[in-house]
Amino acid sequence: MDVLTRMANLDEISPEVISQISTLIGQRLTTLGRGSREQRGGIRAVAELFNRLDRTISKTVLESIETDTPELAVSIRNLMFVFDDLIKLDDRGMQELMKEISKEDLPVALRGANTDIKDKFFKNMSSRAAEMLRDDMESKGPVKITDVERAQQNILKVCRKLEEEGRIVVAGAGEEML
Repeated sequence: MDVLTRMANLDEISPEVISQISTLIGQRLTTLGRGSREQRGGIRAVAELFNRLDRTISKTVLESIETDTPELAVSIRNLMFVFDDLIKLDDRGMQELMKEISKEDLPVALRGANTDIKDKFFKNMSSRAAEMLRDDMESKGPVKITDVERAQQNILKVCRKLEEEGRIVVAGAGEEML
């Protein structure tokens, strides 16, 4: 936990250091796979490591970081799971998520989403609801990027809450679903 906290607080970490830490953590905790060779900020590097760790291990370590520095834990979480990762939800999980999210956030969040994510949402709605959402998105004028990002983060918060409650499952990096 100390190593990860220190990494997250650094501005830049050399690729060699990331590789060495990945190897050590992998030997100690679980197999991590191959690390990226490009230079990254500390928090992004930690988020990448967490995405490769077994979900229970990363959750335990992240909870420990959260007790010491809650802001750091939020920053790491935000980089671990992004709006585009919603594509990993199965249809039942997507429908469960849509029941819980704000109807004001969805059209704003989808303005900044790629086509695959939009299609995933539309596919899990009735054709009438999907058409109404499309009309709502088209009728609104330009939306600030900060508003789009805020709406996407609000949806991700709901997604994390549902996952913690066991109501949905989000497949992680390299994780297979049956």
